[in-house]
Amino acid sequence: RGRRDRRDVGRRAGRRADGDVTGAPGTPLPHGGDLLADVLVAHRCEQLYTLCGGHISPILSAAKARGIRVLDMR
Repeated sequence: RGRRDRRDVGRRAGRRADGDVTGAPGTPLPHGGDLLADVLVAHRCEQLYTLCGGHISPILSAAKARGIRVLDMR
């Protein structure tokens, strides 16, 4: 009672039952950096002020790919 099928949990997280983490065939799911950069674009953000570091590298890469100017304040 109340137990979920483990395969169902993976599907809700963007994984197919076979464990593949792609959306359409050959298309990877967006990562957290992509999702955050999309939100910044939606809010018309043109510049991102940051302290660069490895832990936020995906965010900075995705922002730059979307035309957001990344300014390191260090």
